Amino acid sequence: MLFHPYKCWNSDIINQLFLPFERDLIKQTPLIPETLEDQLMWPHSKEGIYTVKSGYNLIKFWKNAESPSSTHTDAYNKVWKKLWALPTIPRHKILLWRIIHQALPVRSALSKRGIQCLIQCPRYLQKEETINHVFMNCPHATRIWFGSKLGVRFDQRQGNFSDWIVHAINTLNEEDISYVAAITYSIWFARNLKVFEDKNCEDSWVINKAWVSLKEYQMANTIEQTQNQYQQAELPNPNHNQHTHTTNNRRWTRPSNGIIKINCDANLAREGRWGLGTVCRDSKGIHVAAATWEIHGCSDPTMAEACALYKAMKFAQERGFREVEIESDCSRVIDMVVKSQITPRSYLGNFILGIKCNISFFRKCGFRHIRREANRAAHVLASLAHIEPNKVWLE
Repeated sequence: MLFHPYKCWNSDIINQLFLPFERDLIKQTPLIPETLEDQLMWPHSKEGIYTVKSGYNLIKFWKNAESPSSTHTDAYNKVWKKLWALPTIPRHKILLWRIIHQALPVRSALSKRGIQCLIQCPRYLQKEETINHVFMNCPHATRIWFGSKLGVRFDQRQGNFSDWIVHAINTLNEEDISYVAAITYSIWFARNLKVFEDKNCEDSWVINKAWVSLKEYQMANTIEQTQNQYQQAELPNPNHNQHTHTTNNRRWTRPSNGIIKINCDANLAREGRWGLGTVCRDSKGIHVAAATWEIHGCSDPTMAEACALYKAMKFAQERGFREVEIESDCSRVIDMVVKSQITPRSYLGNFILGIKCNISFFRKCGFRHIRREANRAAHVLASLAHIEPNKVWLE
């Protein structure tokens, strides 16, 4: 399924052999042309290394997912605090709260309160519409959960959706909980469109609505918070030909004479696609080259930023630049390239290794974390990549 020696996916073969959601998962697996040693990866820890704790937590999650029964007291002690502190859309959190309290106006609940209405599912008119049916048992919801990035499969043993939500809040990280809340809200939104406007929403539309609403909220509300969190002092110099530091400057600054400054960024506005952009400028601030790429990618923003930096380095090599300074507004990637002694066993780690492998090409190669305001040109290009993908501009 790979094109050699370029190490890219053969879309024609993948499209012939796999279902649509399987094709997307395969194509979202990142590849780089550099030769790396095979290694075992444990996907349930950030370092990609198995620990007894991570294995225990995974088994516990599986068991609770298979038979959620009644929620334990200790789960309720944590769930409200974690839910209300979640950095996501408020109406999504309120919906989860109402589901846990069984306080949604589904048809079965309305009928029990004396309201004259049909009790069947408005979409298929067969089963009674309960909270469990709307979000877990309805074929429409089942396809959405399985088609989402979570790939959840519910079965008859999982009888209570509110218990499953409580367990998810207690065990998942903030990003995954926010995604669960977004999918849940989109299912409820699509249900209301059917009830009140008789509109049928495609499964893919519901999944995409969840993704877009979540990303728009995060981009609008967390940019400044993220930048403040990642401000750091000057980092040590671990390599003879590379240096890095963090700048508080909100404006882009020119590089020294003879240096090409390269800015890069990633955009995740489209589900399953990464928009990547890079711009190269000389010591006079003149644009000498720029490029955009749109490629298949997962929902991990750090991995997308690492890919953008990797693409920027390869682009600089193709242009023949030998003394460069590369800037990114993702401090975690910069730290992993320059400061970290241990590279994660993960696809993110592969990008970091690929970046390090290409440092020796340059006579001088520096890395710098900057504020997003100073990275505006690359940010615009990364957004433009979804409209004008795979473009190169040269002076």
